[in-house]
Amino acid sequence: TEEGAKRYAFTEESINGQGAYSGDTFDAYLVAPVNALSAAEKKVHGFCTALVLLPDVYGYKDKNIRKIADRLSQICNTVVVIPDLFDGNPWKDSMARVVIEKMESDLKRQKGQTPTKADKMEIKRRVYEVWREQIDQSRVHAVIRSTASFLRRELPLDHLGLV
Repeated sequence: TEEGAKRYAFTEESINGQGAYSGDTFDAYLVAPVNALSAAEKKVHGFCTALVLLPDVYGYKDKNIRKIADRLSQICNTVVVIPDLFDGNPWKDSMARVVIEKMESDLKRQKGQTPTKADKMEIKRRVYEVWREQIDQSRVHAVIRSTASFLRRELPLDHLGLV
């Protein structure tokens, strides 16, 4: 995995003993201020905090969500983790672009027309809905619980936030 990204394991504890994802792994981006992970830091500041930052549809590798995590960590002096909720398959605008380009080609060939902006937006919406329906919601929930459990287990936390 690239810099800052790590692979973590689901645990029985983190999914309330259901075991549906026991042994599976998920990727995450973790950023922390210097010394934030130590018990000594807790003594200096009197507390230790962490945030689980849920990514938008573009996923945990998106540069914008990582910039947000980096800034939150720096400004709030906290550990921030962005888990991979989409199992390595986040939404990409190119998914709809391929369908739109095919539609444009077919319309030009058959009728000499081009799709309207509204047509393109409708196609993008439909392709997005197909992608969204393929997301395993029980896995998303398990990753969120596992991330929180990992942070509680590994850090001397006083506060844990979900953003």
